[in-house]
Amino acid sequence: MSSDAHADAATSEPKEMISKEELAASYGKSAAGYESMLDQEVIDKKVLYDKIVDMLLSGLGELEGPVADVSCGPGHVLAMLQERQKARPLMGSDLCQDMVDRAAKRLPDATFQRADMTDLSGAFKDAQLAGMINMFAIHHVDETGVKAALGEASRVLRGNGCLLLAQLGIAALHFFRIHFEVICSSGR
Repeated sequence: MSSDAHADAATSEPKEMISKEELAASYGKSAAGYESMLDQEVIDKKVLYDKIVDMLLSGLGELEGPVADVSCGPGHVLAMLQERQKARPLMGSDLCQDMVDRAAKRLPDATFQRADMTDLSGAFKDAQLAGMINMFAIHHVDETGVKAALGEASRVLRGNGCLLLAQLGIAALHFFRIHFEVICSSGR
């Protein structure tokens, strides 16, 4: 993957979705390169990543309990959160087992497992989480998948929990239209 992988995905027009199996295999094949790219991106875009963690911490306020990164990749954002809140339980999930393994190596005290953001039933219990992160991944699912992912976030977050979603470019505009519709229809 290029160093502009997030930007490329965010600025292109929506494309036909590949299968979850193909997506996981693609990330598995490029896991080492993707992890290296993110190692550098976190340094190059430190202000952005710090702001993302700041927003999450602000949203959490005094709320205690675990935070999960859904589609965690190799665990970079959780590692930044751990630097700021060492005592908070951290969890992560990703569609790609190689990413899960890399995240577990990066954060041995956190809990990781393979899971699909549109079906977290095997990964997280109802109302288990104080916070959830989904960074630059929602563009990998179609409109039905976005609605399912938001439904799962609603299920696993406590009623006053914090959901932090990050997406860039044209993909963000499409996502937030769906997000607004889901919020309006759920009353939450």
